[in-house]
Amino acid sequence: MTKIFKWGMITEGYCWKSLPDRQKDIYWERWKPYFRWDLSIDEAIERVVYDSKACVRYDALMHELRALGVRPDFVTNEAWNRYREYWTFADFKARSEKASHKKKK
Repeated sequence: MTKIFKWGMITEGYCWKSLPDRQKDIYWERWKPYFRWDLSIDEAIERVVYDSKACVRYDALMHELRALGVRPDFVTNEAWNRYREYWTFADFKARSEKASHKKKK
């Protein structure tokens, strides 16, 4: 999953929720050939499972990028600047701090 995310990082992608549906669909279509589902499972169910896993993995990737602090080659300058701008918002910092405290409990 991470390789697929890295292939197509976009400026709106500072977290999974911020990604446009069209970008999530692109990731989904690129990922499907790499995973074999049970043929009895409906594609709508597959997508729900994928979205839940992708959300966790994408947000973990963004956390890794924040911790890294320098732009990796697979992120454009424009996207990196947008991510950094978002990460400096007081609202983001407050939610990040709150989530960090929840993990420690």
